[in-house]
Amino acid sequence: MPLFISEEKSVFDVWYADVLVNTVNCQGAMGAGLAKAFVERFPSIYSPYEAACGLRMNCDGSPLPSFDRTPKSRLPQCLCEGQFDRTCSVHRMRPGAVQAVRVAPGGAHPSASVILNLPTKILWSGPSSVDVVARSVSELAAGLRRAAARFHTVAMPPPGCGFGGLDWEAEVKPMVMNLLADVPQEVVVCLNRRPRG
Repeated sequence: MPLFISEEKSVFDVWYADVLVNTVNCQGAMGAGLAKAFVERFPSIYSPYEAACGLRMNCDGSPLPSFDRTPKSRLPQCLCEGQFDRTCSVHRMRPGAVQAVRVAPGGAHPSASVILNLPTKILWSGPSSVDVVARSVSELAAGLRRAAARFHTVAMPPPGCGFGGLDWEAEVKPMVMNLLADVPQEVVVCLNRRPRG
């Protein structure tokens, strides 16, 4: 299906999208940027995300056991029905993982039924890395192919390019175009570059 790039729209402006992608860190923080806008519109996405981040990580991706405050037995039941099984098989947010959280269409967005939390960095305060984004977008593409009949349109931001600091044109766009080229859904990458003022 086609991949479109919208210069002015945000993911919330793609009213016909049934899937919205939220770019996140692996530490359970949604206090700024697009992640904050998502949690303000869809408060129910925070608890499963926080639980998936129960095992906090060092900047190299190794776990910090002292922060493991969510025993595996208390993690929420997987909601993605196996479409994004790399995350859900262990219920942990990490690079290359995508977490699917169901939401009710009609409230904060007229048609979105699933929010996909896509890691673009490990530390909330650190920069995004092209490697983390590539691993996560690759899993996103694999999950979308497995969910061919379930999802029709995906709206996503340029991953890692907001507070993550990556350059959309030079670093991220070629990789996203390549990895998402053969997914069966229409994908709209929303750059949200509308004039301010």
